[in-house]
Amino acid sequence: MKDEGSDTETRHPKPETRHPKPDTRNPIPDTLLKGTP
Repeated sequence: MKDEGSDTETRHPKPETRHPKPDTRNPIPDTLLKGTP
């Protein structure tokens, strides 16, 4: 049962690593927004 708790904690940091990825894609749309002030 303790293994399952560790698995959840190890899986949480993973989604956080995926968040920074979309952030890199945000700057692209930002450029489009800047084009139309």
